[in-house]
Amino acid sequence: VYVPQWIMEVLKIKEGDDCHVCSIKPPPQGTFCKIRPHDFRFTDMLAKLGPKYILESCFRSYSVLRENSTIVISQGSIRYWLDIVETRPKKSISITGSTDLEVEFCPAINAAEEKRIQETKSV
Repeated sequence: VYVPQWIMEVLKIKEGDDCHVCSIKPPPQGTFCKIRPHDFRFTDMLAKLGPKYILESCFRSYSVLRENSTIVISQGSIRYWLDIVETRPKKSISITGSTDLEVEFCPAINAAEEKRIQETKSV
């Protein structure tokens, strides 16, 4: 089975490692997702390009989101890591097809660094 590099990184497997792949019952259609970016620059990019455009284009690479997992999206040559903090109606949700998904963002993991940068700029 071919596994893209970013999936190998998320699963913490290396090339040549054994892994077990199985099929499961499809999860319900998602209605809500709470996301925590690792890098505050992701929210800056959302503000510039618009969250609807970014999320619709990046979620095309995923069919399912699961609580307590991390996904990777690319915008140009930059990769952003996003934690899936909460999903509804279940811990795993489908985001395929026509999904009206409400998305909420938590502060970025490195939000303290962003605050320090902003304070430095205002001095």
